[in-house]
Amino acid sequence: MALSGLVLIAQPSFLFSGSQETVEAHGRSLGITFACLAAVLSAVALVSVRKIGFRVPFSMSMFCYAFVGTSSSFVLMAFSSSYSLPCLRDAMFMLAIGAIGAIQLAFLTLALQNGPAGPITVVLTIRVAFAYVLEFIFLRFSPSLYSLIGAILVLVSSIGLTILTHRIRTSLVSHEGDST
Repeated sequence: MALSGLVLIAQPSFLFSGSQETVEAHGRSLGITFACLAAVLSAVALVSVRKIGFRVPFSMSMFCYAFVGTSSSFVLMAFSSSYSLPCLRDAMFMLAIGAIGAIQLAFLTLALQNGPAGPITVVLTIRVAFAYVLEFIFLRFSPSLYSLIGAILVLVSSIGLTILTHRIRTSLVSHEGDST
């Protein structure tokens, strides 16, 4: 169900022909590919932070993220021919994005140190709804009906999977208690 939702959100050009220009479709496909790679790497990071747990303070995780991010950004800027300094307004937006990202990372790390990764990841799927609402409010962008249906499918499947996992765990714990 989540995969169907992803297809409806992404609307690949080979399934939804005629709905996009070719250049826009190429950019959309590239963006979706990068988003899928980011999702996989995000899952690895979530499980890694959960594995480390309380052995490392959350501020150390944030420091490592910032250090690697800053170092790799300098390398990318050095080899990028299109780099230019942003205007003051864009620089302020980028600083705000950095601050919001740091706060988000701190909360996420604390959440993963205190709870299981599965339910926390489900809570993170609310980002889909927030993204659509904020995109509509600030950018005046209205998603297509297919995208909205896809977002609902993703949210429902995530919530359903969490409920199913919780029931299975509860059932296993009660059966272990009965057998002892």
